[in-house]
This record gives sequence, C-alpha cells and structure tokens, in this order.
Amino acid sequence: MKSSTNHYSPTTNGRPQIVPIVPLQRPEKKDMTKGNYVTLKCRTRPGNRESATYDLPIPYFKSGTPEEFLKCKRNVEKAISGQGATDGPSKYTLTRRLLDGNALTAFNLKAEEFETETNPNFLEVIEDLTRHAFPIKALQTQKRFMRCFLMKPRDMKKREYVSRVFETNATLTFFISFCNAFFQISVPVFLSISSA
Repeated sequence: MKSSTNHYSPTTNGRPQIVPIVPLQRPEKKDMTKGNYVTLKCRTRPGNRESATYDLPIPYFKSGTPEEFLKCKRNVEKAISGQGATDGPSKYTLTRRLLDGNALTAFNLKAEEFETETNPNFLEVIEDLTRHAFPIKALQTQKRFMRCFLMKPRDMKKREYVSRVFETNATLTFFISFCNAFFQISVPVFLSISSA
C-alpha cells in the first residue's frame, strides 16, 4: 500500500505539477454490492438497551486512496461508538471485521507486536495503519499542492469549491495522529486562494 515518493507529474507547459494526496475532485461513490459491505445494528445511546437502533452500512476496506482510508477510519469510529465497544478486545474485533486484504494484514502484523489488546495499544495499531495507508511525505505534498497549485476549475461552482477546499484542509489533521490544528492552512490563505 506504500506509494512512491515521486509526487510530480509533467504538465503541458513543462512545469512539474504536484499530484495531491487528496484531490480537489470528490471520489466517486463506490457501489455497495452484496459481499462488499457489512451492515451493523447500532444504538443511538449504546449503554441504554431501550434507545433507538439504526443500521450502519460500512464497506470493507482492503486498499485504496488515503481519502478512502480516512473515510474507513471514520466509519470504524462510528461503529465503535454505535456498538458501544469501550474495551480493547471489542475494538480489535470490530476493526478486524471491517478490514480485509492488505489493510487487515497490516493491522494484524502491528497488533501481534503487543501482548494484550488494550485501548492504548489499539490507538498505536491504528496510527501504524494510517502510516501504512499514506505515502511518504503525504502532509508536505498535500500542503504544497494546496498552497501552490490549487485553483478553482471553471466547471465547478464557487460554493462547491470552497466547501471542498475547507473539507480537504480539515483532513490534514488526520494524516497522522501527531498532527494538530497547526498543520491546517489558515482561513485568510484560503480566502485569497478562493478569490484568485
């Protein structure tokens, strides 16, 4: 799942163009065919047996783009919350149920390094899986693309463009766990980008 460190692609004018980790165009929604997803029964208040239930369809994650991985990570968090999985072993079991292929192998290899399945160990395993899903220097590449090459396409509405730029900026904190709001690009910079 590791990508190459070459994040440049040639353009028609000869100037190298950075290939973003999370592109401006939203990815197409994947087809939820039988066998490609699992439906979990969740509760609005997991501790209360009388609370309302809802179905949460989650596609299996084998491999894919970093943006798809981040979506999978959010789905795992929703499933953990909705299922009321508070202890380490239940989080491990639930996550293994939602992963497949290369992602499951990477998860299991890191999990085997620990003797017990605890909450702190689970966070370390997820952090390692995030590193596995992202290419080297992903944060640096994405920020460089957003600062130097991000422009509104003519066929995209301004509202949609600004929404996607802010959404992409918000994902920067999830690239690796030690990122924080410092790594996001400031709002004034976005206003100047969107007005260009």
